[in-house]
Amino acid sequence: MFMLNLRFFRHGLLAVAALWTVAAPACDVPVFRYALERWEADPYEVIVFHRGPLTGEQEVVLDSLEKGGTDGRANLEVTKVNLSGEVSPSARKLWNAQANPSPPWMVVKYPRKAGIERPAWAGPLNAETVRDLLASPVRRDIAQKLLNGEVVWLLLGSGDKHRDERTGQLVEAELRKLEQTLVLPERSPQDPPVNPDLPLKIAFSTVRVSRSNAAERVLVNLLLNWNTNLMAATETMLFPIFGRGRVVPPAVGREIRAEAMRDMGEFLTGPCSCEIKELNPGYDLLLTANWGSLSGYQEVMVPEPPPLVGMSQFVSAATNRPAASPAQPTVAPASANPPPAAVRGGHLVRNVAIVFGIGFVFVAVTTLVLRARVNRGLR
Repeated sequence: MFMLNLRFFRHGLLAVAALWTVAAPACDVPVFRYALERWEADPYEVIVFHRGPLTGEQEVVLDSLEKGGTDGRANLEVTKVNLSGEVSPSARKLWNAQANPSPPWMVVKYPRKAGIERPAWAGPLNAETVRDLLASPVRRDIAQKLLNGEVVWLLLGSGDKHRDERTGQLVEAELRKLEQTLVLPERSPQDPPVNPDLPLKIAFSTVRVSRSNAAERVLVNLLLNWNTNLMAATETMLFPIFGRGRVVPPAVGREIRAEAMRDMGEFLTGPCSCEIKELNPGYDLLLTANWGSLSGYQEVMVPEPPPLVGMSQFVSAATNRPAASPAQPTVAPASANPPPAAVRGGHLVRNVAIVFGIGFVFVAVTTLVLRARVNRGLR
């Protein structure tokens, strides 16, 4: 009986939490713009393994790597591990997992908040690898497009020239259509401000990357190494990128279809509802960019459930939708929950009071019921 009461109690607390979510404030700043101005890029951890003192040349290279992160342009942090000294068990395990490493050796780990255990990239510490790690032509292009207020759709090629070209044409055509048909949310005076120097508009860009491009080897690793299935896949992949480099899990192969792109576009250009970054899908790319040129605002910390899982979510129910005409390839509608209704101004105070009142009454009544039953059992 006690277990049933405890389960009931827990369910009640969950209900109170749900009511709190409903009472949370919302805003109509588009997701992509809210993320650009308010979500700080999560740092990668670059662990540099060395044995004994570094040479003068190696110290110069390491200094350039550390400055790449400390100047605020690259989202990375450097940790040095001297293998000749005391090494923590976790660092020793990471070192032992490397394939034929020769110190000094770098292991790049995804941001801690992403919760990804697999390393993003590894290689020797030298001027060339540090240069490639900090930036690449495509990543510089992505960063500039994001700074211009655009959403980037990265196409990672399969190696099949004709297949990749057909997919690229479909993506380009759909993006041009979406730029004309998607509508930004109507702004409210209660919405947080946006940078007035950057026009608020829907602009989608396509970036194509070949897996065999040596200059983009770090980028390809960043996109694939977090998931063993992606590493093994050879099909074309479409990665939406927004904010300060937030990359969404991709649509792969046949999942790259017009309606999936439309649904993802609707999410990215829809109202942000003041979403918490960590509750959203994906992770941040390692980019070097002057995000400080934007007006800086702090993210509003309001609990809210994640709105989507990734691009594949928008194609998971494709077989349940009636087939469209051959001229209009489609996929399943988005299964993400629609954003909760906005609660503004004085309504927030009222709703918070109601939520806490309901929670207090529920906890008090449940406690009295449990206490009465315990007392009866002791008699």
